[in-house]
Amino acid sequence: MPPRVLMAAESKLDEKAAAWFEKLPLTIEVNGTVHELLIEPRATRAGHTKKGPVETVTNYISKVPPNYFDWLDKELSQRRLKVKIKEGDIVAFKIALGKFGFARVLLDVFSEIKKGHIITPVLYWVHPRSLIIAPYAYISDSLQIDIETLINKKAMPSLCIFDLDVYRGEMPIVGHRPLSQKDRQILFPKEAATCITIPYTKSDMETFIATNGIEKN
Repeated sequence: MPPRVLMAAESKLDEKAAAWFEKLPLTIEVNGTVHELLIEPRATRAGHTKKGPVETVTNYISKVPPNYFDWLDKELSQRRLKVKIKEGDIVAFKIALGKFGFARVLLDVFSEIKKGHIITPVLYWVHPRSLIIAPYAYISDSLQIDIETLINKKAMPSLCIFDLDVYRGEMPIVGHRPLSQKDRQILFPKEAATCITIPYTKSDMETFIATNGIEKN
């Protein structure tokens, strides 16, 4: 087992985290009424008994695939990538197990802010570390794709996402093509909101492809 996992268990990191979350005040507003929430990180699903940390870890280890901890130790040890992002980059993102979607970077908001080039007022209100991207109506079971075929697919509605997944290499860049005049005509999002990541699923894409992007009333 990786030393980091053993150190976390010995220092009872899970209990410390649970204790911190239990003290975290949360509220949610539903139809104008504010409700207080409590976090119970030690709670389990109905029908399951609570287990101690040793039993939980032992049970987890028994179910992981062979060489999982070798892979985990490698992942934890490797340095984070710091990918340079450019307009026109094509990024891949997971939409289901073994299935990938692809999106075009239309604008790097952080880069534009540094240059002093804010081309639309809505960009003043999104998170500064945002990318404006346009996913393609295209699904693949591989990251090895024909870029020319991809960029000729219809684009789904654009959105703002945080640049972190691309910057760290978790959403890999699989190609690059300079933005064409057609690409620059893709409408930017109307709402000044930044998503954590690309929210489109395999089902969303299949529906978009089947309807040619035409919404039903």
